[in-house]
Amino acid sequence: ANDEGACVFVTIGPGETRITILDEEGNCERSWAAIYGWSSLCSIPLEADGKEFPIDDERLMARALTGSVIAYGRNMDTATFVTKAAAAIEIALDEILSGTVGSGASYSAIVLAAPVWMHGLLENSVDIRPHILREIREA
Repeated sequence: ANDEGACVFVTIGPGETRITILDEEGNCERSWAAIYGWSSLCSIPLEADGKEFPIDDERLMARALTGSVIAYGRNMDTATFVTKAAAAIEIALDEILSGTVGSGASYSAIVLAAPVWMHGLLENSVDIRPHILREIREA
């Protein structure tokens, strides 16, 4: 198969990450679903005042990833949570790409797509392959 011009789309959902290979005409050549989604970030607790608090709903996750959050009636700094979440997603995406397209060198580009509130979190992940586009699409 000639992969020249083909692109890899990586779409991060709540419970799975879908890897789709599109040929130069935009037709799906192959696809995989990895059992990894942004909800896995719920396993990273928010820490405040020596206590851990779960981030277990989408609205709370979105607020936690975009700055400080009010949870349990109090303002909590989420900087440590964001750092841990960014590292976790970067490792997961690298493993998912390694297990599906490898280096992806034969593809012209890799495109990431995720909910808007995740875009800042994915800024470091664009560096895991040299041809991941910097512009993250909305999923």
